[in-house]
Amino acid sequence: MLASKSSPPAPFLSAEAAWFWTARALNGAGTASPGASAWRAEDVVKCLDTLYRQRRIELLHARILRIWGRRGVAPNPAHARERSDWQIWREAIGRLEGPLRARGIVAGLAGSGGALSDLAGVPRQTGLGDLEAAVGALAHQSHSRQP
Repeated sequence: MLASKSSPPAPFLSAEAAWFWTARALNGAGTASPGASAWRAEDVVKCLDTLYRQRRIELLHARILRIWGRRGVAPNPAHARERSDWQIWREAIGRLEGPLRARGIVAGLAGSGGALSDLAGVPRQTGLGDLEAAVGALAHQSHSRQP
């Protein structure tokens, strides 16, 4: 049976999947997940921005998400050089999962995220412009490639 035009888009299975899709979309690679095309990359970035404004994530988290999202793979804790990035990645994804679930972007109940949501002891960074620059660099790259 065909879904009606008013039905919501299919949610992603995880915050990580939503972030990888967002990174690809911001890089101009289009949609890579069935049903995800109805979501906008800005929906995910807005959740990230809200977490930053609430001081629940740091600029460093956004940078790690950008770097590894661009690569299309999460950092591997088995590699010594990626271990620190992996920890920051998991913290950021853990924090992002709740808002994405609340918006229906990720499947599941809001508030059912993992135990990775505590960022105690992570130093605070500078202003929102830095977050926009870190995450927005993906969107800028996408626009500069178009003729």
